[in-house]
Amino acid sequence: MSDHTLPTRFCDEGIARLARCKLFVFDFDGTVYDEVRHFLTYGEEVARFLHGEHQQQQFLESVRWALAGAHQHYGAVYDLATSAFRERTDADSGRDDVMDIGDPWGLIAALARDAGIAADALQVAFTATRAQMASAAFEMAPIEGLRDAVLALKAQRRHVMLATNSPQVHTEDMLHKLQLDDVFDEVVFAAQKPQQITALFKRWLAEFGLRPACAVSIGDHFQNEIHPAIALGMQTVYIDAYIRRVRSDVTVQLDSPSALPDLLRAVVTMGRTAARDDAESAVPPPR
Repeated sequence: MSDHTLPTRFCDEGIARLARCKLFVFDFDGTVYDEVRHFLTYGEEVARFLHGEHQQQQFLESVRWALAGAHQHYGAVYDLATSAFRERTDADSGRDDVMDIGDPWGLIAALARDAGIAADALQVAFTATRAQMASAAFEMAPIEGLRDAVLALKAQRRHVMLATNSPQVHTEDMLHKLQLDDVFDEVVFAAQKPQQITALFKRWLAEFGLRPACAVSIGDHFQNEIHPAIALGMQTVYIDAYIRRVRSDVTVQLDSPSALPDLLRAVVTMGRTAARDDAESAVPPPR
């Protein structure tokens, strides 16, 4: 077992609720891998769009500071209309003129927009970063035990899906590096979360004839993967590695992707126990 611990108030009840789930929907970035070196790569790619070495170095210093630990802007938004960081409100949901800051991707992008870098340039920097991550030169270690844990879910006839906003190009190569390219029943690239994720959840629920309470969304971005699932009545596993704010509205909250295998193994074990108990308590048919 790893040294990651589940919040105690979620442990027994949360695992029991997950053990009843037949559909598991995973996010990609920040969920099925625990790599962080690429964030500095992203910052360096973004800095190329600043004029002058002094500006570039100042920006990179901000990025390094942001990656060093908890940052004041995690959990906030960057308001493009006012060019300012501020607290997030419920009214910000679905708005195109605010940037959610839930992870270093979002924080670096917000710092870049605040420095005057255009959205198109950010996309170029993102694509260049992904290309480096997919290259043979960039090592990505699989999370120990994750592949086996996902396969154990499937062995219990559960459906496992992956939905990511990342494009298919490069992401497939990264899944291969992580030894996860052949474990999911379906992979949806460019999923357009959060706008289209509810429709995707509903499609899978209808396909497998499941109630929302028998499905779980697993991800690290609250607005993209967790909030839409809660609104639909699904279970949730929220991996909060950056905001570090305990939430009472999620099923289970983890502090790192590396904690995920332990949780899934607990779910599989409880599912196995429940199935055995059901079989032992079943009334035999009359002779």
